[in-house]
Amino acid sequence: MLAKQYRLSRKDFLLVKKSGTKVSIPNAKLIYSPNTLPHSRFSVVVSKQYSKSAVARNHFRREIYSLLTSHYSPPIDIIIYPFNEKIIPGLNQALLGLTARQS
Repeated sequence: MLAKQYRLSRKDFLLVKKSGTKVSIPNAKLIYSPNTLPHSRFSVVVSKQYSKSAVARNHFRREIYSLLTSHYSPPIDIIIYPFNEKIIPGLNQALLGLTARQS
């Protein structure tokens, strides 16, 4: 599980969702915004279209959180809306490309 300091709070989630930059990658949608903290923060939203079972959705969310342990520079806040499990192999590459745009 991702440590609390690396997760977006509800207030910050709403702020990023409202004013962030939207990007589509294969099998997911990302919304990101720069932050002033020394680290990046993340949120993962898995819809009921993925699975009707909350257990399956939470397991998938935890899988994605486990991939987000590395630090990205410059620090940004990212909301990830995955469509299916095919996102897992290319997620880190997509996030590194996203942070390269920010620098």
